[in-house]
Amino acid sequence: MGIFDFFRSKNKTPENNAGTLTINSDSGQSPFVICYRDSSGVLLPIEENPGRLKMLSFRYGRKLYDFLVDDHNLIRFENNQLVLKELLLIDAKTTLMNVVGRIAESVVVDRCGRDAEINHKLMRIASGIQLRSTTSANYKAVGTGFATTKRLYPDIYDPQDMQRDIMWLDNVKNKPHISKSGKKTGLQIKASKYGRLYGSESLIKHEYEVPLLYFDLNGDYRDCYMKLKTEWDKRGKDSRDLDMMFVRARDIDADGYEELRQYCELLEAMIQGKMKPEQLIYRAERESATFATGLMAGTMEKLNSGILIGNYS
Repeated sequence: MGIFDFFRSKNKTPENNAGTLTINSDSGQSPFVICYRDSSGVLLPIEENPGRLKMLSFRYGRKLYDFLVDDHNLIRFENNQLVLKELLLIDAKTTLMNVVGRIAESVVVDRCGRDAEINHKLMRIASGIQLRSTTSANYKAVGTGFATTKRLYPDIYDPQDMQRDIMWLDNVKNKPHISKSGKKTGLQIKASKYGRLYGSESLIKHEYEVPLLYFDLNGDYRDCYMKLKTEWDKRGKDSRDLDMMFVRARDIDADGYEELRQYCELLEAMIQGKMKPEQLIYRAERESATFATGLMAGTMEKLNSGILIGNYS
């Protein structure tokens, strides 16, 4: 049940056949959870609902689909159906975290574009400058390796950039913002649900020029932080800088963190073959002739432009 302990009461009355559900939470999480009523009238957390993937698809599917197609070219149209590009690396877990990490970048860019306060907070962290909100309002976050960036901002497109997954460009001339250190303002984005922080060695060796924003999908940020601090202390580095270089995404944007958790579950289901990419799209939209025509046209446009849909390299 994760952080929740559920206690189902057998005391039912004609007025309330659902029983009662008491939820105890720890770690400062919200004490609320969405439930459904099973065939016996007992309230169960939605995680136990066999129709959960359908509900997640309805709520988050279309947006995830757009991220996969528009930002990362990870879905293609083949034999009249949508296909998720197979990206099997070492194993399914590594593959999942690789794709989730890329979707995390999309979530950050999307959230910054939709919420001026989030954009302001993250830009201050990325730049190391106490920027005014009026300054950050003049800049937009972009993904350095996004297909959309290649099309709209080719000068800063660099999918091999080992330093910055996200950068900030001004809204007029699309010039990068310069940080306190004199380098381009940016962030590294990492995500994991298996207790392994990819990129930790680079953090230990101080190889990153910019802060790392970590989506700890299994709540292991504190453990990672203490391990990093120990290593920094061994090397005689000021571990106080770690607070600025290793940032917990949930502390900055809890909604964005929760959104990525749902995407992770959908992606895991697709990689495991439990659902198909087309199930990310609402049924009515999938059956629309306009949608099918548009998808095929978009696919052909990308193929004609030399971009292979679903190409991960």
